Amino acid sequence: MKSYINKIKKNESISYAAFLKKCTKHKITDTKLRSIFSIATSPCKKKNKYLLTIKDEEAFNKTFSKFMTEASDVKVEAALHGDSKIVKSERSLLIWKEHHYSINSVGIEFDKSNYNFHTLKKNKLIIIENLNNFLNIESNFDNDIDLYEYNFVWGSGNNVTNKHFVEFLNEYKEIVCLFDIDLGGLKFYKSLEKQVKTNLQFYFTPKMELMVKKFGKPISISDYETLMKHYTKTNGLKYIVSFIKETKKFAEQEIFQYNN
Repeated sequence: MKSYINKIKKNESISYAAFLKKCTKHKITDTKLRSIFSIATSPCKKKNKYLLTIKDEEAFNKTFSKFMTEASDVKVEAALHGDSKIVKSERSLLIWKEHHYSINSVGIEFDKSNYNFHTLKKNKLIIIENLNNFLNIESNFDNDIDLYEYNFVWGSGNNVTNKHFVEFLNEYKEIVCLFDIDLGGLKFYKSLEKQVKTNLQFYFTPKMELMVKKFGKPISISDYETLMKHYTKTNGLKYIVSFIKETKKFAEQEIFQYNN
């Protein structure tokens, strides 16, 4: 919004349709805009470009002054403008566990990619997507993996793919991803695979295969098409994609906690 207002003040042409679309999100109607501005075709004759001239200064200030308010925190500034959801915070929180048997987790605060954390990390990390699985780590694994060799991070959906965490994650030599067997899990893995430089693995064992075959839910045609379009060539996903193609099933990772 600020860029449009600045252009209007500088007597520069703008796309009225785009400006109106932006204003509509803030309950500012076409009628309201036309009461505040005189609207004329741009002399530069560019398609869909118009010159807006302020004709009601008081109404203009009342309607648009808040969008010119600035703050050092981009999230705060967006909130002052009426929509904090349009920008990502420069601060992030990563939930980390030193051991699989640790009683409590540690919240590591990031300011962009900067963080202060003095606990000695191991060489290996397991990212667990869902909270229920993260709070009972041992329930997810058999003896095929030595949990004592790993630190643990709660993925919290796509939170772990935040670019602020990349440098932290790259300090590990190996990262194992325990994600949902669905488009969400594949998407999070693909995002990490593009960002991190360390050895990355999508964790999926023969026992997990049996669980998905038994308890998984059928995928839709739309999901299958998305799978084939976006994930067949992603490094590290060849086997899991092949399995989903064969079984036509997705599954949430909580099923892997079931032991019977």
